[in-house]
Amino acid sequence: MDYRFLRFHVNRGCEEKFKEAFIQVLTHTREEEGCVYINGYQDQQDPGTFRIQSCWENQQAFDAHITTPHVKQFGNLTKDMKDEPGEMYITDRVI
Repeated sequence: MDYRFLRFHVNRGCEEKFKEAFIQVLTHTREEEGCVYINGYQDQQDPGTFRIQSCWENQQAFDAHITTPHVKQFGNLTKDMKDEPGEMYITDRVI
């Protein structure tokens, strides 16, 4: 299994528009072959911080995911909303 955590931070005032695109891309992603699960979160103390927790069957499933039209559309819709580069962590499950 391939466990990933992503973090995005958006400009003040862009939270709701980003959230709409975020929900849309996650909804489509849940239907992808190889996606075991994917969940999205918005920070309670900093509403401009969004996180994704996902699990993929393998690296190939994730590689296919990042080439899908909905991921490309999300990137295009949100590129000017982010005020810093996103962060991604690839992990192994401990327990």
